Amino acid sequence: MGIRLALAALVISATGCSAIGDGNCDDCRAADGAPGGGDGSPDPGADAAAPLGPFSEPHLITALSDPAAGDADPSMTDDALELYFSSNRAGSAGTDIWLSRRDSADADWGDPHLVDELNSADSELDPEVAFDGLTIYFNSTRVIDGAQGGFDLFYSTRLTRDDPWSPPHLVPVVNSAESDMGAVMDAAQTTLVFHRTGAHSLDLYLSTRGSPDADWEAPSRLDGIDTDDQEADAWLSADGLTLYFNSNRTGGSGDSDIYRTSRLTASTVLFALPDELAEVNSPMHEANVALARGGRYLVMSSARSGDHELWEASR
Repeated sequence: MGIRLALAALVISATGCSAIGDGNCDDCRAADGAPGGGDGSPDPGADAAAPLGPFSEPHLITALSDPAAGDADPSMTDDALELYFSSNRAGSAGTDIWLSRRDSADADWGDPHLVDELNSADSELDPEVAFDGLTIYFNSTRVIDGAQGGFDLFYSTRLTRDDPWSPPHLVPVVNSAESDMGAVMDAAQTTLVFHRTGAHSLDLYLSTRGSPDADWEAPSRLDGIDTDDQEADAWLSADGLTLYFNSNRTGGSGDSDIYRTSRLTASTVLFALPDELAEVNSPMHEANVALARGGRYLVMSSARSGDHELWEASR
């Protein structure tokens, strides 16, 4: 969240923000001691069937490390073979969307490259790819007909994972005169959670729709878990029942921490009081959490190395 606020402030001022590893460390092990999370099979159903415990100690994803840049907003397909993130590393026009791929879930992440069809001369943040990898949401300051101002939410689709992304379109209904950012969906693509600048600086909002082809309904603030502090950068589980996010609320480990909450059914907007995901947090800044492999593999941005970089943990 902190890197996003810094990037957003820069942009707005300039324009008027599993036990699997990446193969880089032998210490990233499952509870049974299998390096890199066991068989490396990209089968989210098999992962989801296994009991979930606490995450391992986070490790820097060295294959994606660029100490001269700020990396944030990771998002993955559920098979953990595609990793999208935002960065101002060399080659970016400000802050842009980058993509890294790998051939298997226990392989190193490949060299990242710009996603040209999603980027523009303005800034793009928060790439949030759907579980199946065929839809992606992100936010941009680009000025087009219908844009509301600040950061607006856009979406793009593709027919297969080998196809380029379609030209981005504004997300109907949910954009506002504030900055709307970080939109994530459940696997059915009928629940949307995002954050918006507002009275409390950053707040989480939820919207639903009857089918993936319908427009989103007017969003409502998630009052049950929002505070007078900042809540942002959600990740929503495939069934829509578990929500991760970051907050700078009092009582955490650092100046921004990862939290987790849940609800009993997808038909209610009421989530339980969130718990801090203490095993991945540090006295520094953690944000932008993303999960894959049925919730067994986690990537987040963290400043524990002195720079905002991408870190991984598994369970």
